[in-house]
Amino acid sequence: MKGLSKLKELRSEVFKKGKENDLHLIDGKKRNLRLLVQLILSFGYKGLSMVLSFAIVPLSLNILGPNEYGLWLTIFSFVNFFLFFDLGLGNGLKNKITISLANNDLQSTRSFISTGYVVFASLSFVLILLLILLISSINMSSFLNTAGISDHKVKQAMLIVGITIITSFTLNFVYNISAAQQKISFANLGMVLNNGLAVLVLIYLNVTKTPITITIMAIITAAALIASMLISNVVFYRRNPALFPSLKDFRIDLLKSTLKLSTGFFIVQIQVIIISFTDTIIINKYLGNYEVTRYNLVYKLFSAIIVLLSLVSMPLWTVFTEAFEKKDNLWIKNVFKRFNYIILIAALVFILLGVFINPILYIWTHHNYQIPALLVTGMVIYNVAYAWNYNYSVFLNSISAIRVRLPYLIITSILNIPLCIYFIHLGLGSAGVVLASAVCVLPFSIFGPYIAYKRVRENN
Repeated sequence: MKGLSKLKELRSEVFKKGKENDLHLIDGKKRNLRLLVQLILSFGYKGLSMVLSFAIVPLSLNILGPNEYGLWLTIFSFVNFFLFFDLGLGNGLKNKITISLANNDLQSTRSFISTGYVVFASLSFVLILLLILLISSINMSSFLNTAGISDHKVKQAMLIVGITIITSFTLNFVYNISAAQQKISFANLGMVLNNGLAVLVLIYLNVTKTPITITIMAIITAAALIASMLISNVVFYRRNPALFPSLKDFRIDLLKSTLKLSTGFFIVQIQVIIISFTDTIIINKYLGNYEVTRYNLVYKLFSAIIVLLSLVSMPLWTVFTEAFEKKDNLWIKNVFKRFNYIILIAALVFILLGVFINPILYIWTHHNYQIPALLVTGMVIYNVAYAWNYNYSVFLNSISAIRVRLPYLIITSILNIPLCIYFIHLGLGSAGVVLASAVCVLPFSIFGPYIAYKRVRENN
């Protein structure tokens, strides 16, 4: 009872209204306590979100079938390219808001928030027009392996999902603001709402045996995402009325300073999208939709471990920013050491997952996918390297140390796609795609920690 009482006390302190700036007037011990609360909440919300996300897969497969489901995944990957058109402003503004909160500057915080909303709304309008022009001019049957589905239906699905993703630039900004308050669990709660709504609709369609197309699938996905984001915005601003955006707080000078910072984040996003989201499109083009489904099922299982690790790392983003600002270098080094031990455990989990991948897939999807050993090996190598890199990447992003990484980011962004295609032509199949991604992330496994520790040493 005493432990439960202490946890309730901590939770009450984190979520108390009107005291957001107090979050940044803490010593190392309180920082750890607040981080612990956010980790507990994040694991709870993200755990539920992940269970719902995994439930979506067999429900979707059962309705669409493996081939059409593979095409749906390809469409989703294609429109995800528009994610990097936020120009890195989301992360740039998050860092700026974190610093202004750390300095108890409420007016600057409101100005950054208001400026962000104006920019994202304007950018979304332009991008939606660009998306409509782009999709209307593409011959889908030659661009993608559409498996006999009409160009019209594919374009409809792309437009629906694309417009939703672009709109999310504005609506999702609330999650950056809550992260700047060191309340990253709030974004995970939003994902619970999103996945929960989608699962409910898909269960109904499965029970009633209602046949659907990829266009209907796009509408379900879009409706669930928009509804969850609108609910999140209402909840957040009811709790934080002092942060509600206003046109009178828009400042063009803040936009200019943030854009300088955001350029680096923009390049980071391009690299992440090229390495993570082009895989599906390349596999669709050269190996077919069925192979897209098989590859993505394996990728989703391995990425579940990455998601769990991100629950530890992502709450650290704004905490790192604050600790670095206050020159609490010993605390930062201790976090690095603890995370490295966690990665060793994660590596063992990746290996065990690879060994038992086929029975796990059968239990999950009720389909017998025989996964090639080379694909599993590539997944293990890529995900261990990615997991090792993740915490150092979060730290460098949190202190806006982007320029030093630009040569690596640019080279790997250029190299990834031709390397994927080359490995496929060598006869490696979909395993060649993940091995190409592994080649691109491995150099940062040495380079990233070196730069991170160097920045900490220089922070005097």
